[in-house]
Amino acid sequence: MNATELTRAVVDESARLGIDACGVCRAEPYVRAEALIRERRAAGLFADMRFTMAHPERSCHPETLLRGARSVVAAARSYARPEPPKPSDRPRGRMPRYTRRDEYAVLREQLAELGARLEGWAPGARSAVFVDANHHVDREAAAPGAQEPASCIACSALAPSCAFVPSRPPMSRYTASSSTNPLLV
Repeated sequence: MNATELTRAVVDESARLGIDACGVCRAEPYVRAEALIRERRAAGLFADMRFTMAHPERSCHPETLLRGARSVVAAARSYARPEPPKPSDRPRGRMPRYTRRDEYAVLREQLAELGARLEGWAPGARSAVFVDANHHVDREAAAPGAQEPASCIACSALAPSCAFVPSRPPMSRYTASSSTNPLLV
């Protein structure tokens, strides 16, 4: 299977597995995101938050996620689900959608299965799954430079050792603009 066929197979299989959006980019440094993290950290804008901001020399370098990583398969699941029925017996608060189900756990399982399929299509290929991992700025792979809020999305990445053809960023259907601020997503 060549790189174009492999890309199409991964994107198609991700949809079959129930992943809402999927795309592929090269495992190259997220230069803009790293510069913004360093700039904002120097300005004291992160306070004591750590997440992906703690080590941009690692989190903005997907090529280091897996020895020999050549691509990043970015995937997303939407938190959007139908609202549960509102009880009529007494007033109650509403819980945020992201608290209703752990979409990251679902996405982790889906990407593990996608990685296993990838090994079948490209013998010798290796992959690693990074879901809600502080050592990868996953949204930069999913929506390069986006600034629209995407709080309804759980993002993740699969770092394979085989080559793909870069595709449309998976989050482009959820984001309307492109700017220099990948950290607002």
